Amino acid sequence: MEARLIKVLENQGFEYSAALIAKARIDIETSSNYTSGGLFCCAATLVLYLPLDEFSRITSNSILKTKVSKQILNAAKLVEPPKDNGIDILNIRYEYDNSLDIDISVESTNAVILNEDYLDRQLKKCKDKLSTSDYDGVITSSRALLESILIKIIEDKDQTYKYDGNLMKLFKLVSKNLNLEPKTDSTESIKQILTGFSSVIFGMANYRNEYGDAHGKSKKQVAVLKKRHATLALNSTLTICDYLIAYINDKAAG
Repeated sequence: MEARLIKVLENQGFEYSAALIAKARIDIETSSNYTSGGLFCCAATLVLYLPLDEFSRITSNSILKTKVSKQILNAAKLVEPPKDNGIDILNIRYEYDNSLDIDISVESTNAVILNEDYLDRQLKKCKDKLSTSDYDGVITSSRALLESILIKIIEDKDQTYKYDGNLMKLFKLVSKNLNLEPKTDSTESIKQILTGFSSVIFGMANYRNEYGDAHGKSKKQVAVLKKRHATLALNSTLTICDYLIAYINDKAAG
């Protein structure tokens, strides 16, 4: 079904939607039966399992989500039209599937140790975008990097966890699971810095919503976004990710 969906979407000029299907794993969930237009059909939902960057892009932008969902659903009805005693695809749902992400290497010595090579690889991607003045792309990639580290930490503790796109809630969950509270570090200055992490996370979530390439931007937003803004987003992300990885490694080492 995927190949036919991609072909239909490409023929209709919906390149992003076609590319999204190419990255996705598709499933069809059926529910109740009903009669419509003389046909006895089974209502169905098209489920798109996506890698983190695309899942974040879709779930954080309601306008994009509505547009893409309409395009894909219309294409799905052309590929799988309602048939008597068949399915009728009425809805679409997006889910995050970490198996579709770039692999994050993990070693274990009584505790999870995230491999810092992963951080280095993602940093190179961000810096490549920075060097080509793709500032909105830097912001989108920075948030995706932050999300991937946080999600990996949680999933290593709870395999049933499903990310819903709320970055702030995700960070609070990680902080709770790791006992990553300011009181665990002795000096007042370190406590203040760790307290500031929450402000950075909140800012990154809004930053990416305003300026990331997952969203349409006004001329004013494009004019405002400069290299220093993208660099700020990237460096803030790296500071938190680097600290989290070091924190986990220290815990593992005892």
